[in-house]
Amino acid sequence: MFTCHIIDSDIDISTLSGFISLVEHITLIGSSETPKGLLDRFIVTKPDIIFISIDLARQYPTDVIQYSNFSSVIITGENEAYAYEALELNAIDYLIKPVEYSSFLRTIIKSKKIRFREMEKSLRLLSDPNDHFFIKKDSSGKKFVKVKYDEIIYVEASLNYISLIMEQEKHLAYLTMKEIEENLPCEKFIRVHKSYIVNINKIRAVDGNQVFLNNGERIIIGASYRNNFHLKLNERLLKTKRNINRPGEAFIGF
Repeated sequence: MFTCHIIDSDIDISTLSGFISLVEHITLIGSSETPKGLLDRFIVTKPDIIFISIDLARQYPTDVIQYSNFSSVIITGENEAYAYEALELNAIDYLIKPVEYSSFLRTIIKSKKIRFREMEKSLRLLSDPNDHFFIKKDSSGKKFVKVKYDEIIYVEASLNYISLIMEQEKHLAYLTMKEIEENLPCEKFIRVHKSYIVNINKIRAVDGNQVFLNNGERIIIGASYRNNFHLKLNERLLKTKRNINRPGEAFIGF
């Protein structure tokens, strides 16, 4: 079952919800006239598709981009000129209002294909027996060292090299941060600074913009990486459902 949430005016919500009711295996789980305050809810409910008008998307661009981390975002608008801007906000499609059923159906099919590809990729990663990689240990290229993902605590940029800080040792590899980041499983590692990538399972605590690791080291979260990091952290944050003020939230360690 695919789930949807609509953020738009009452009239457009009515149109889209009517279309959703005509398609099998898709259900509307909510609708709103503003994105304000919805990010925390979406982190929990994770709708497969979020429809939002371009006017609201332009008012809350940071929120919309963060929605795309866990949902397919589809932006609607009356002006074709905003189509490129919609793609810049990580939308998978831009629908012209008044939305026609044929256009709506095409974008639903497109969204389903994208979501199924993501699910297949996740399943492959879960079933993949590979838990390691090899790096060259010397300039001759004759000696290789096996590195297990689960033994890496963090990766640090070191001039033209990277340092792999392990549980029992440290390795230096002639790689860029971009190269190592692209080859680390995203469900296990996260970039927290232009010079640091940490193993999520080695995080002991988080305090403000500081990450404390199991080996006792502390790393500062870079300003441009904070939103994505806290989004990931919120996925593991246990929250009370009681309608009371603050105390009562606990962080489930990575």
